[in-house]
Formats: sequence, structure tokens, C-alpha cells
Amino acid sequence: DINARLDVLVIGLFWDTSVVGTYLVASAAAKALWLVPSAIQRISNPLIAQLHSAGDKKKLNITLDVLSRSAPFIFTIIGLAMAVFFTPFVKLIFPHKPNMIGAVAPLYYLLPGVAIYSAATVIGSAPSISIGKPQNALKFISVTFAANIVLNFILVPFLGSVGAAAATTVSLMVSLIYFGSLCRRYLDFAMPVTKLLALFLVFSAVILVNALLQSTVAPLLLFIPGLLVIIAAFLLLRLIDHTDYKLAVSIIKLFRNT
Repeated sequence: DINARLDVLVIGLFWDTSVVGTYLVASAAAKALWLVPSAIQRISNPLIAQLHSAGDKKKLNITLDVLSRSAPFIFTIIGLAMAVFFTPFVKLIFPHKPNMIGAVAPLYYLLPGVAIYSAATVIGSAPSISIGKPQNALKFISVTFAANIVLNFILVPFLGSVGAAAATTVSLMVSLIYFGSLCRRYLDFAMPVTKLLALFLVFSAVILVNALLQSTVAPLLLFIPGLLVIIAAFLLLRLIDHTDYKLAVSIIKLFRNT
């Protein structure tokens, strides 16, 4: 929320209201992708707090591991679908406002950050408030805010809404790295940050190809190859394997018992 509001304020300083309007549409679409991992966080946080207080490091580590790997897998695929079908959706919703197509480009920049950052979103306040370390939350918010405000004032004057979206995405990746360090220090959990950053680059490349081919290739023909590339990236990076289904089922059972 802080990032989104900051983006709008900085865009308003340097650009007219039409640019702010298109960015708000892109930001709203990106927030829609954020709602589900945020909802999962409300369930996962009590479970993580319970496992941490009980000293059950094995179950805690398994839970954090599956959450941090499965969330990006699910939301990267959803993000790909949004990237592919967002242009026809905007044309359908705003048939008499052709300028609203300007919301497409910033969404392309927002989606990789939001989708990959879901690895941290589903874990939420686990390395801070959930374990009695509220000061970590303040440090985390400060790092995110500082990265975003610096990048906004560098990029927005030249790139407008695209610059704001790029600033948010990069600040989310900075936050992910810091979040991983907090998890390692306070939860003794090694989040696969390097692999997630590699996945971020792969997903960004897939969206770039989608942007270049959007006007000449049918959406479904863009979605299927992109989906295959994403699945291949997860397998090659070993972010998913054949045991994940059983682990996910066991975590769901833990959720029910929390």
C-alpha cells in the first residue's frame, strides 16, 4: 500500500492526471493478484507462530519451504494469464477510452515483482510480529520504502507510469532479499532467494516476449508457450518436485488444526 500510494504521488508531481489514471488501473490489477497471497498469510501466520513457540523446527521449516516455493508457482501462472489477457480486457471495459490502453505497460512491469514477491507475502509477518520481534517489521518497511522512493524519483521523471511500476518491482525484489535474510536469522529458514530472483528474470523475459508479440499473436497462443517456459524454469531451478503435492496436503491439514 505504501509503495502504491508513493508511486501515485510521485507520478502526480511530474506528469498529468491521465498518466496517474492509467497507472491506477494497472496498480488495481496488480493488487488483485496480491489479494490471495495476503489472505493465505492470515492463515499461515498463526500456524507459523504456533510451530515456532512449540519449537517444532522441522514442521516450521517444511511449512515455510512449501509456502515460499508454491506461492510463486501459482501466482506466476496467474500473472502470466493477466499479462496475456489484460489488453483485450482493457479494450472491453473501456471501449470509448483508448488512452486507457496505457495501463498495459505499467502492469507488465508490476506483475513479475508482485508474482515472485508472493513467496514473502504468504509468510507475512513470520520473522517479525509472529515471533515477538515487531522491530523487524519496521526495519523491513523502511528498507522497502527507501528503495522505492529513491527509484521513483530517478525513474518517474523520464518514464512516467512505467518508471513507477519498475521502481515498485525492483523495490519488491530488494525487499525479498532482505526478507530472506530475516527468515534465515530469526527462523533458521533458508528461503531460496537466488532461485526466486532467477525466476523473476525468466518471468520478466516471458512478459517482454508477450509485449512484443501481443499485436500479432492470439492470446491463447502466447499463454501456452509462456506457461511451458515457466514450468520448465521451476523444474530446472528445482523450485518444484514430485514430493510437493504431499507436502502441500500435509500443510493444509496443519492449517485446519490451527
